[in-house]
Amino acid sequence: MNVAGLKRELERIGIDPRWYSFDSSSNDGERFCLVLAGAKWEVYYSERGSRSDVNVFDQESDACRHFLARILSDHVVRQPQHRSTQRS
Repeated sequence: MNVAGLKRELERIGIDPRWYSFDSSSNDGERFCLVLAGAKWEVYYSERGSRSDVNVFDQESDACRHFLARILSDHVVRQPQHRSTQRS
């Protein structure tokens, strides 16, 4: 799996894109991140500009598999989005 395949899988599953980022410049919110840092792939959780639970991988495929397992194991991310219904 590569990042493009991971993006497709997250969309297929229905994970809200606000929960993840593949861009190292968007670490200001609360989200799971997968970024290429030099020659290594990093997977971590970003919260208020701080990175936690950082895992580093040599291979893109290993990082993508870890990222997918990690985001799917988060019970908040997996909750269905509640939409308000307007009545006329």
